[in-house]
Amino acid sequence: MDTTPNELRSDRSVLWEESFLIVFFRMIRTLRIYPDNSRSTKVCVSQLMEVMNKLLGAGDLIFQVSDFRFYVQGKRLRYHKEIVRIHSDIFEFMSRRKLKGLVLRPSPQTLSPGPLILFLRCLIQSSEHENPPDRLAQELSQANIDWVEILPLCEQEGEEPKVDNKERAKRIYWQTQGSLREVARQLRSEGGVGARRIKRLVQEMVDVASENEAILLATSTLRDFDDYTYVHSLNVAVLSIALGNFIGVSRNPLVYLGICALFHDLGKLEVPKEILKKSSRLTAAELEEIHKHPLASVRLIMKLRLPRAVKAELLLAPFEHHVHYDFSGYPKTHFFDRVSLFGRIVQIADFYDAVTSHRAYRTRSLPPPEALRLLVHGAGKQFDPLLVKAFVSMVGPYPAGTLLQLDTGEMGLVVDYPRDFHRRLPRVMLIERPAGGVPRGGQIVDLEDKDPQRGRPLRNVSRWLDAETHGVRPAEFLM
Repeated sequence: MDTTPNELRSDRSVLWEESFLIVFFRMIRTLRIYPDNSRSTKVCVSQLMEVMNKLLGAGDLIFQVSDFRFYVQGKRLRYHKEIVRIHSDIFEFMSRRKLKGLVLRPSPQTLSPGPLILFLRCLIQSSEHENPPDRLAQELSQANIDWVEILPLCEQEGEEPKVDNKERAKRIYWQTQGSLREVARQLRSEGGVGARRIKRLVQEMVDVASENEAILLATSTLRDFDDYTYVHSLNVAVLSIALGNFIGVSRNPLVYLGICALFHDLGKLEVPKEILKKSSRLTAAELEEIHKHPLASVRLIMKLRLPRAVKAELLLAPFEHHVHYDFSGYPKTHFFDRVSLFGRIVQIADFYDAVTSHRAYRTRSLPPPEALRLLVHGAGKQFDPLLVKAFVSMVGPYPAGTLLQLDTGEMGLVVDYPRDFHRRLPRVMLIERPAGGVPRGGQIVDLEDKDPQRGRPLRNVSRWLDAETHGVRPAEFLM
């Protein structure tokens, strides 16, 4: 059932500005499927006019896209579940039309169903032309729609737009999650499924890793607890790419590693949801269903429309990611005498993200330092000991997103480890929490800094803290 604007606003405090983006996107999607006089179109346009009426009460309604961020009425929209699910689609929609925004001015026609639908039809069809902004302006003029101002993209010769690395990484993360969800949807309903866009996005992830590994790793803190399967697969890809890059895997194999990791759990599409979300202990029959998912992943990867040689590169790691270093685990096999490098990397990434994530059957997720302790404990049995050592070296003893209690009484959120062979301590963002208030990010300090007089550290780590218990969502500070 479609969500109404009132329901959207009551869900997680979604504001009118955010409601506009969501309902605008739904209206565009509806017009691509249904005629103007259909019930679905009438419901959507009614919802869109309700939101627009509220926003137009204060003057012009201004919607803009800048550096992969959305702005409505000059207000930057924050990421949350509803925005995330449409982010990549609406960004691509605007990009194809070479638009950076729209201005809707108050007038009787602005809130009339007929003119509003006509404007949106012109907007949708403008992508078919060589110069969409000019064509759209021409069609709006012919239709006497003078209450819309289009804001075309400005292209300066010889100059690429400057995009913040964090925003770029965030954009790739959300777009990849959306593409993965679309692949899963198509696999449920169709035979062959294209994966070209997934490959392109993974290539961009690899580029981010080569430029700034810490930023790529920080994206793994962008969790949506209601969408575990897709977020987990994406985080495993992020961690696998980062580890592969850390140990020196070259670019093309690194892309294949990322795709393997992204598709490692595809087979869970064939596991009943009631088993995946069960909070109590699984029965033997239910465990057997879970143990089938690596082989199911292989079958589903075979459905992807990719060259045969590419598919061959993608099959082994998803099949192996629960086969342990000592050949315990599942599925049982006698076809080879060693788990592949990609399989061993994906297994470490899969375990680390799983135990640090919220799950239905677990009362709490593990803090990153405790997850690392379990990895080290399983080295030589469940995990490749050399890769575990590399993983711990990569993320540091306190991985990005770990909340620390310092001996000064301050709380610090680990931001990163500047690359230095001798470094053991990270840089942290001091977290300020007014009494009963929302945590705020403060100064970034380096725990390696020492008192110049005494030569002692200015701050020491007392212990790690549960970020959730203290109301701290790491992604809001890291990204």
